[in-house]
Amino acid sequence: MVESDRIRSRASIAYVVLYVASLLLIFGSVYLLRTLSLLYGIGLGASLQVSPNIGNVIPLIQPIAAQLQIIGVSLTESYVIFIVSLTLAGISFFLLMNRKERPGRDISKYTFLHAGLTLVYVLLFYIASESLFAELASIYIYTPYLGAAVSLTASLYIEYLIRSHVAKAAKGVTMLSIDPSRPFANYMALQDRLFPGMVGHLRIIDKHFNSTALSNLYRFCMPSIHNFKKITILTSVEMMDSHFSEDMKDFRKELTIPGVDFEARIMNESDAIEQHERFLMDDHIAYKIPPFNIINKKSEHITRINFKDAAKRFAYLYDRSMKIENYDAAKDRK
Repeated sequence: MVESDRIRSRASIAYVVLYVASLLLIFGSVYLLRTLSLLYGIGLGASLQVSPNIGNVIPLIQPIAAQLQIIGVSLTESYVIFIVSLTLAGISFFLLMNRKERPGRDISKYTFLHAGLTLVYVLLFYIASESLFAELASIYIYTPYLGAAVSLTASLYIEYLIRSHVAKAAKGVTMLSIDPSRPFANYMALQDRLFPGMVGHLRIIDKHFNSTALSNLYRFCMPSIHNFKKITILTSVEMMDSHFSEDMKDFRKELTIPGVDFEARIMNESDAIEQHERFLMDDHIAYKIPPFNIINKKSEHITRINFKDAAKRFAYLYDRSMKIENYDAAKDRK
């Protein structure tokens, strides 16, 4: 089992544990809501049936009647606690349903949100139940604290996996030399060393990206395809022919099997003229590359470049580009 598969397997287990812990939190909030509603009803009924002197209340329910106002406040808080518990369950269910995604910063924000809301839940639960602990005394009163402890542990473990995965991916390859006399060896180096270290949203800027480049991309990506959630290509209008359009559709259909989104766009004409450099990047690393259709044959180095600058350039070109589907539709209309 490769490292990325091992991380996904461990993350999947953590997501299941997180979801189960969230269900425990729902159970705790329902128990609190039910018990407080019962206590409030008993206290209110006693207050309505006796004289203003609280001492006339039956001794067994006198403590409850005496704390009627506190119980009322706690009951109001329990509604908030219940809503928080439902939110926690929703977040954990989302993570569980997306457990096949590789760990990354897009998942990290949900685990942080879940951990933060869990702390809010525990604080509210403690405030709502502490002054009424004697009336709420039951083994069930500890269920939310158990669920919160398990939930926080699972969240921290997922975050650890994310950071570990990101750290390993961020190391990447600093430079890869392409020897034109050894195209097959170059192919294997790209497939085994470069692409397995890339994760998340794979992006390519190459104005000469054509069907041959698409074939190369398929071979490079497939061994580690589960590392990616989306692939986006920016090419130029000169590459657009019926053959390339059909290949793009087949490639997109192929990627639906592992659940990877695919998008190809045509750069603005003036941008394509000015864009001489070719970039390859994911969520953490950016490389300057040779033309993708001869990436394993051209005598050139594949080198790391500044990620923020590359991401900024990609965003600029992307915003000014056109979807291939829109281009094909416009061409058909003409």
